[in-house]
Amino acid sequence: MGGPIAESSVVERLSSALKVEAASASATVTDLKTTGLMTSAGGELYLTDEGQRLFRRIRASVDETIAELYSNTPAGDLEVAGRVRADITTRANAKLAQLAASGAELRQ
Repeated sequence: MGGPIAESSVVERLSSALKVEAASASATVTDLKTTGLMTSAGGELYLTDEGQRLFRRIRASVDETIAELYSNTPAGDLEVAGRVRADITTRANAKLAQLAASGAELRQ
């Protein structure tokens, strides 16, 4: 995380990415602040020094794992897989939006 970001934006992004209600995403942000990983001022969220260290450790671990998983896959195959994943994600998000618009409840 590079700098301050509006708390409402973080809640919206978490809610969208995790497919959870905004209240759940907001509770997660509150937990991050309570545990000292984030702080807020003027509606903006900031990672604390501890939060920055944890973020860097997680990011490095994820990057290393991804590199290992994809290391023996030809570039052309990765391009195809990326396009397929993007297409499926787009369709899944459209379906979820359709269900939400129709008032259907999603089980979490």
